[in-house]
Amino acid sequence: ADARATAEGTKVKVDGVVARITYANGMIPSGVMLVDETGSIYVYDGDLAARCAIGDTVTVAASKTYWILETEQHNADKFGYKGCNQLENAFVIDIQNTN
Repeated sequence: ADARATAEGTKVKVDGVVARITYANGMIPSGVMLVDETGSIYVYDGDLAARCAIGDTVTVAASKTYWILETEQHNADKFGYKGCNQLENAFVIDIQNTN
């Protein structure tokens, strides 16, 4: 929750359980969805996604940012929508297999 509430560009440290691994073209890992007792946040980082599995407990330091489809940017600007919360440029502090 703290990471989601912080300002864009802020460096944050988060702990969570990997609930989903996302893939880009060619089934290349592109990021993970982390969950904890306060909710979830997406970490856009292919290196992290390639190193962990669903159910692992992960600790990362990363930068808070927002993501929005380029085709939706006009309407987002019109209504003041910043985009989805996400973290990027993650530095992996710890990965524990806690399946």
